[in-house]
Amino acid sequence: MKTLDTIRQEFSPLTQDIIYFDSGASTLTPNSVVEAMDAYYTQYRSNIHRGIYAWSQQSTDKYELARLKVAQFIQANQVEEIIFTRGTTDSINMIAELLINTFQKGQNIIIPVTEHHSNMLPWRELAQRQELEIRYAGLRDEILDIEELMGHIDENTALVVIGHVSNVLGSIHPIQEIAHKAHSVGALCVVDGAQSVAHIPISVSELGVDAYAFSGHKVYGSTGVGVLWVKYELLQTLTPSRTGGDMVSYVTLDTVEYAPIPQRFEAGTPPIAEVIGLSKAIDWLQEIGWDTIQEHEKKLIDYMWGQISLRPWIHVLGGDKTMSRIGCFAFTIQGIHTHDIAHMLAQHNVCVRAGQHCASGIAETLDIVGSTRITFGLYNTVEEIDICMQALDSIYKTFN
Repeated sequence: MKTLDTIRQEFSPLTQDIIYFDSGASTLTPNSVVEAMDAYYTQYRSNIHRGIYAWSQQSTDKYELARLKVAQFIQANQVEEIIFTRGTTDSINMIAELLINTFQKGQNIIIPVTEHHSNMLPWRELAQRQELEIRYAGLRDEILDIEELMGHIDENTALVVIGHVSNVLGSIHPIQEIAHKAHSVGALCVVDGAQSVAHIPISVSELGVDAYAFSGHKVYGSTGVGVLWVKYELLQTLTPSRTGGDMVSYVTLDTVEYAPIPQRFEAGTPPIAEVIGLSKAIDWLQEIGWDTIQEHEKKLIDYMWGQISLRPWIHVLGGDKTMSRIGCFAFTIQGIHTHDIAHMLAQHNVCVRAGQHCASGIAETLDIVGSTRITFGLYNTVEEIDICMQALDSIYKTFN
C-alpha cells in the first residue's frame, strides 16, 4: 500500500525546495508515467493502426488498451465512447463542432457564470452562428445558484453545459440532477470534468450526461492529451467535423467511407505517447485507490479550514466549510492585490495561481479583480500548509 512518503518519492520535482500548490492548473507527473512515455520513444516508437510490424502493433495495442482503461475509469458503457483529444479545451471545441447542426434558431443554451472559458467560448461561438440565446446562471452565496440554473431550462433549451467542479470555487455541482432536468425538456447536457477526475470517482453512466471531457495533465498524466466521452447513441447521429488520415475506411476520388466509431472522430496521428502516459496515470491512481485519495484530500481540506479560521483577513471564495468542495481554495485579502500575494508566496518557494483563472464570469459577478488559488494534489502535506500560512502571515504584516 502506498503511503504519503512513498507517493512523494515518485515525483522527482519534489526533491527541490518547493511547495507545489498549483495542481488545479496541472498536476505533477509521477516517474512511472514519464518512464512509460519514455519507453514508447526509446523502445517501439511508431505510428498506430497502420503498420503490420511488431513496433506498430505494440503501439496500437497500448493505445487501444488505454482507451479501455479510460472507459473503465469513468465507467462508460462502451469503450467505443472514448475519443482521445489534445485536452479538455480541444474536447469541448470538438463536441461543439459536432453538435453545430443539431440545434435550431431560437433555442437556448444554459451556461453558468462559473464556467472556465473553455466551456463558455465555444458555446458562445456556436450560439452566434446558429442564432441561439445564451442564458447565464449566476451565483448565490458565492456558489452556483442551482435553483436559477434549473429555472432557466425550458422547452426551448437545446443544451446545458456545466463544469463538474468549479476551477475557482472548488464546489462540486449536482450533475445528475441537472442532466435529468435537461433531458426532461429534450436538451443535451455536456460536462467539463477537468477539475473532477483526479478528486472524485466518476461514472458517466450514473451521471446521465451526454458528453464528458477531461485532460491528462490534471489527472497526473502529461500535457497534450485529453478525453471526450460521448454517449454512443449520440455519437451514432454525428458526422465527423475533422477529416484526414486514419479516420476513414475507404476513399476514392469521389467517395468516402468513414472508419467505425470512435476512430472516425480521431483524424490524424494522435498523441500516442501521451495516451500511453494517461493509461499509466490511471493505473497509478487506481493502485492508491479512491478511499485513500479522498481520505487524504479531506485531511488537507479540514486542516486548511482550521488554519483559515485563525486568519479572518483571508476570504475564501465559494462558501464556507459546509460546502461540498475539492481541495481548491481561491481567496482574497483586502488591500493586497492577488498578483502581489502570489509573487510574494513565490519568494517563499510556494507555487500558487493568481488572477481570474480563465473564469472571468466569477470575478465579474463578485466584482473582484481576481483571486489567489491554492489547489492540492496527492503529494501535498499539512506541513506544507503550515509553511504557506506562515508566509501569508508575513505578507499580511507587510501590508498592514
